[in-house]
Amino acid sequence: MKRNVLHHRWVVVGSVLMVFLMTGVPCLAQSQETPAEISAALMEMIQKHDQALNDQDLDTILSTYAPDGTIVLMGTGPGEAWVGKEEIADAYIHFFMDFDAGTLKTECTWHRADERGNVAWLMLMCNFTDYLKNVERSYALNISAVTEQIDGQWYFRTFHFSNLTSPY
Repeated sequence: MKRNVLHHRWVVVGSVLMVFLMTGVPCLAQSQETPAEISAALMEMIQKHDQALNDQDLDTILSTYAPDGTIVLMGTGPGEAWVGKEEIADAYIHFFMDFDAGTLKTECTWHRADERGNVAWLMLMCNFTDYLKNVERSYALNISAVTEQIDGQWYFRTFHFSNLTSPY
């Protein structure tokens, strides 16, 4: 049961960013301190990740994480932390089992973001809907991510998602 909840949460995480950024709410481009071309490049990387999540394309998802150094994916509870490409890839493979490809829909109700040189961060509160075997599900998540620009390309360094869960 706990594993299914975990998988469901992650599916939402990627979906949040995808729908949020693809629905014309360019949170990063709104910052007056951030050059538009950098914001557009960061948004392009996030959209690449989220489209790949919706398509269940593991190779493309992993290409959005930094190629060197430490990368971390973290969920809500104890044990929900994956470090490095192998662990993150395994987490995504399990996430794919928890939703039907192409069914994720998101409405973000709050966001903040900022870029400082080659580092940027995002924070979002979003509501999700998806389908698993033609059964609709709805849930809400908080999402945060730190990204880094390496050789002109943006990558995820950390990605965190959380939601309220029942202690029972």
